[in-house]
Amino acid sequence: MHEAKTRKCLIRGTVVLNFGVLCLLAIPPLNTPTAMNAIRNSGLVPFLEVAIPTWFVGSTVLATLFFFYPLVRKSATFESEGVRLTGWFLLIWWIAAILLVLYGLGLGAGG
Repeated sequence: MHEAKTRKCLIRGTVVLNFGVLCLLAIPPLNTPTAMNAIRNSGLVPFLEVAIPTWFVGSTVLATLFFFYPLVRKSATFESEGVRLTGWFLLIWWIAAILLVLYGLGLGAGG
C-alpha cells in the first residue's frame, strides 16, 4: 500500500513540476528580454538547450512507466483509489506536451 501511495505522489509531483517549469518558461518573469539576455550572457544556453528537453521527455516517460507498471502487473486497477485522478493528471500532461510539440513544429514550418 505504501509503495502505491509513493508511486502516485511521484507521478503527481512530476506532472505538477513539469507544468510549473513550463509556466516559468512561457510566462513572465523568464520570458522578458532582460531575462533572456541575462540567460544568454551567463553561458547556460548550451546546457539548458539539452537539459530542458531531456527533463521533459525523461520525466514524462518515467511518470508514464510508473503509472502503467502496477496496472500491467495486475496489482492495481483503474478503479483503485487515486489511480483515476493520477491517470487524468498524466493524460492532461501528455495532451499539453503533444500540443506544444505541434505548436513548435507549426512555428518552425512557418518561417
